[in-house]
Amino acid sequence: MEQSRLKGDGFMHILRILAAAAGVPSARNNRLLSQWEDCGVNLIDTAPCYGNGSSEKIVGEAIQGLKRDEILISTKFGLITDVYSGGYKKCATYQNTMREVESSLMNLGTDYIDFYFVHWPDVNTPIDETMAALANLKKQGKIRFVGVSNFSEEQIEEAEKYLQIDVQQPPFSMVNRTFVDLMKWGAAKGIDSMTYGSLGSGILSGAIRTLPDFAPNDLRLTFYDFFKEPKFSKIMELLKVMDQVAESHKKPVAQVAVNWSTQKDYVGTALVGVRNEQEARENCAAFDWELTDQEIQKVSHLPADAFVSHDSGAIASRFVGDVDTVEELFTSGIISMFTDTCQLCGIFFVIFAKNRGLAILLLFVLPVVFFYTRHVQKCMLASQLNNRAAIAKAAG
Repeated sequence: MEQSRLKGDGFMHILRILAAAAGVPSARNNRLLSQWEDCGVNLIDTAPCYGNGSSEKIVGEAIQGLKRDEILISTKFGLITDVYSGGYKKCATYQNTMREVESSLMNLGTDYIDFYFVHWPDVNTPIDETMAALANLKKQGKIRFVGVSNFSEEQIEEAEKYLQIDVQQPPFSMVNRTFVDLMKWGAAKGIDSMTYGSLGSGILSGAIRTLPDFAPNDLRLTFYDFFKEPKFSKIMELLKVMDQVAESHKKPVAQVAVNWSTQKDYVGTALVGVRNEQEARENCAAFDWELTDQEIQKVSHLPADAFVSHDSGAIASRFVGDVDTVEELFTSGIISMFTDTCQLCGIFFVIFAKNRGLAILLLFVLPVVFFYTRHVQKCMLASQLNNRAAIAKAAG
């Protein structure tokens, strides 16, 4: 059993591994969690946007009957499904934070959450507003530890002006070392790292040895860059070395990857997803042995910058609602106005069919309200763009 220190709460026993619940049938997840509990696993990470709440519900069903104080639950908020684009939209406002925590508590069947993460930075919501919501949730006893996911050092420092950050969740693995400096900085400040993507979306399991033909919308292509050239060929060279190390220990290649991550002193918890009981047992067994210093050096022979991500898996990922320039702001506004106008027209025709008098009144009132709201929103976004430009200028 590994131990991880979280600021302000002494030592907590956390096996550095996770069972990801999204997309797996409920009965199978119950068996998986039971298997991992037998191995000593007591941390489960999920999020409401994984399967539109189904992941949290599966976790909630699986933990019923278990001692709640022996289980650590990690979930997130601030990333909601955008009904128009089918993608995700960042929203970490006070109101949405309070709404999402109640939904997660209901899905999970619990009255508190151990680790509550801001899933992605929401540049359109002042960070003090988000931290105020989290501070209130801590006072109410609904969350224990405050976490941030995919935040930069500057964003964490800004958040800590208002509330202590206990843990961060950046991507990290043998094939993604983009945020090593961020994690070391966090460790020095007492901010633990609960890393995700430990097996590089499965590529470090060694199961894939030729460039796959994934569907264009496959998450392994849209979120990660491991299955694209030139990185794919570099990873294949790395796997050849990992094969040698795994063979010398008579262990699966995935265990080499898990050990490589968790033996770093700046990694508190490495999150790993599984599909079946065998993978669960194999991942747990990674902690029955360790890589030697020579082996770590051997599998780290490629330059670290070869595995620095510049694609959508990096913190700079773009989501619906992010704007960086006046031109993008204008385009975003036009798209948003078009979708809102379509929605208003639909509502208007429904009302017109039932009450023509009310419909005529709304015909005059709604445009005024609509354009006033858009004007306020545009002014707020423009102000945030100016503030970000001023910060960048001062930092430069």
